[in-house]
Amino acid sequence: MSSDFLFEISRESIRTFSVIIAFIYITSRFTIFQKIIDNELVTTRKKLFYLIYFSFFSIFTIIFPFEYKGTSLCSFRAASPILGGIFGGKGVGFGVALIGGGFRLIYLDSPEEWPLIIPMFVAAGIAELWQEDEYRPKEILQKSIYILLLYQAMHLFLVYLGLDRDIDIWFGVFPLHSLVFFVNLFGILIFLGITEELKRREEHMGVLQDLALTDEMTKTFNYRYFKSFLNEQLKQCDINKKDNVSLLFLDLDNFKDYNDTYGHQDGDELLKEIANLFRRSIRPKDVMCRYGGDEFAIVLPDTSGKIAFNVAERLRQRLKQKNYSIRGTNKLVTISIGIASYQEGMTADELLEAADEALYQAKEKGKDTICLHKTCY
Repeated sequence: MSSDFLFEISRESIRTFSVIIAFIYITSRFTIFQKIIDNELVTTRKKLFYLIYFSFFSIFTIIFPFEYKGTSLCSFRAASPILGGIFGGKGVGFGVALIGGGFRLIYLDSPEEWPLIIPMFVAAGIAELWQEDEYRPKEILQKSIYILLLYQAMHLFLVYLGLDRDIDIWFGVFPLHSLVFFVNLFGILIFLGITEELKRREEHMGVLQDLALTDEMTKTFNYRYFKSFLNEQLKQCDINKKDNVSLLFLDLDNFKDYNDTYGHQDGDELLKEIANLFRRSIRPKDVMCRYGGDEFAIVLPDTSGKIAFNVAERLRQRLKQKNYSIRGTNKLVTISIGIASYQEGMTADELLEAADEALYQAKEKGKDTICLHKTCY
């Protein structure tokens, strides 16, 4: 091979790979792409997304192929229907092959090359049969390699037929056409590599977000998130003119005695157990936070004072049934709860103060008690 040929191919490779990497990376930043990878969208929307995405991917690869002196040598055209079929399943792979293949004939103005599109449909069909419902890069890559090998064999056979079965000429072009497998495999590797890195980063960001918003020991929300959530709920109440948010303040009774008797390590374990018990006893939309050492707060959206009392009583009863006793005494670890409900115009601080007043009254009445603030009536 001449140095000019190698230089031209190297330059085209850099250009093509740069364009494809840029396309995949930029589109991978879209929120919908992230939801697709995390399997958060329903099947119909996923299919539509994959059809559109991999069709555009196919068009991009045809517009930016490997060229030598203006002649297209190879592209990633096989990668698109294969990935479309594996990710999108029935109909998606064929759709991508149809759009990509049709665009190739029109864009290159070469209708006589239509037989070379046939392997795209075969590859798409097999890929659809091997659809992956979950994002598993290793399995996807393994299936892609098998399909690409079949695609490569069909491509070489069609090239042989197109050369009037002249074996000498076929052997002459064999090295160039055999690059189809490696080029498309590299395209699939680029796609999987970028999406895997995206998924890893999203998981890492999720861990960091959890650390920023949750209490490390009890795994409940921390005060920062709690206050933000409460403010948002009160804003919604002001907009909707509904007084339907209640707040529970909870303080463990006799927890200091438990700590003094069994030690702080056992005390920490008890806090974890109680926090877990309370989390299982409230709705998914309710937000619970560790407010202080042995204090918790729970925001109950769409909840009146009367219903909030029933929730509080359920928590009180479930904790008492656990019978966390303190050795050498007749004391149990129980809970005192103060309840306040939002009234029009109240701020978050005012609601917190009202719930705190109710909690103080509960403590004064002898613990293991629930008190309603006047805002609940």
